[in-house]
Amino acid sequence: MELSPVVAGLIVYTLLSRSRPFGVFGLVFTPTAMIIEQFIIFAPLIASIAHRALREL
Repeated sequence: MELSPVVAGLIVYTLLSRSRPFGVFGLVFTPTAMIIEQFIIFAPLIASIAHRALREL
């Protein structure tokens, strides 16, 4: 349910490094990359809370 921040950081770094798919955007070590990582960390938690709330309705 929850992804370790270190693992999320490695995933984002791997995707955003220069020789990888999204490296052309030059986002590695920027605030935008940190926002992407935070979204990856918290998206499953938010989806779970939303699913539970909708199921109770």
